[in-house]
Amino acid sequence: GCSGRGVCVGGGCLCDSPWLGARCDLRAECRFWNATRAAWAGDGCVALFPGDLLPSGGGARVASGSLACACSHLTAFGGVVVPSSAEELAEEATSVTFNTLSTDDIANLADPDAAANPTVYILVAALAAANALGLAVAACADLGARHARAQVQPGGDGGGDGEGAAKG
Repeated sequence: GCSGRGVCVGGGCLCDSPWLGARCDLRAECRFWNATRAAWAGDGCVALFPGDLLPSGGGARVASGSLACACSHLTAFGGVVVPSSAEELAEEATSVTFNTLSTDDIANLADPDAAANPTVYILVAALAAANALGLAVAACADLGARHARAQVQPGGDGGGDGEGAAKG
């Protein structure tokens, strides 16, 4: 179950370092981009795993679920997880799934289940209500401004260019 790289605990794997993944089949490594070789390299970098002491001292340890890289140079580096064999690489490549919108999903939109996602429906309704309220306030303000302009203009018809006509 754990590829011989960890122990099975409660139906899951507790992996030995440097192994990760549901079946302890992924190896975590620290790598940096070597511009001279134009390739990723691990020279001068050591991967530290949960429970390992951090090199900064003070007794701090790498947190659970984390990977720390201790490198002897100041290049840009990062932690990567790579399959440990060609078979594992093939399995990773073929297990990729894409979430798409199917015709069944579109049909389900016509009959929403508000009880399944009350927070989403409440949020959408509140945003729609706030939008409608904002529109109503803006419309009232616009009508008030038009009425005020109409009161200022001679004749009160609201027409013209807003300048009083001189009578001669």
